[in-house]
Amino acid sequence: MAPRTEVESAIAAIWQEVLHLEQVSVHANFFEAGGNSLAAMQALSQLRQTFPIDLSIRQFFTAQTLVEQAAVVEALLAAQSSSAIAPSPDPIQPIQPDQPQSLLQQLDDLSEQDVDTLLSQMLEEES
Repeated sequence: MAPRTEVESAIAAIWQEVLHLEQVSVHANFFEAGGNSLAAMQALSQLRQTFPIDLSIRQFFTAQTLVEQAAVVEALLAAQSSSAIAPSPDPIQPIQPDQPQSLLQQLDDLSEQDVDTLLSQMLEEES
């Protein structure tokens, strides 16, 4: 099924670029379509550049189909337009993987800049 809204179309274009696909259904699952964690970070970064939202890693991994991600993006856009300006985020704190829930919350709290910094560090370590 083809994208029906502007948000779905924009997400589909991002997925097509990141996953090297010619077309994508709104019911496609990002990971079943060939995505992995690195591709997810690339898609997340592009989503954040395309839409003026702070989509978290947790939200991306929870909403794995295009239509689910579109719903999350639309909800964040709606919430953002009706809320006051958020305070600036705290600086990056070391992630302590001692408790899974704590780790998920810390990942959820990362800003786009934090994610970009961590991805750059990971890519440098792999080189």
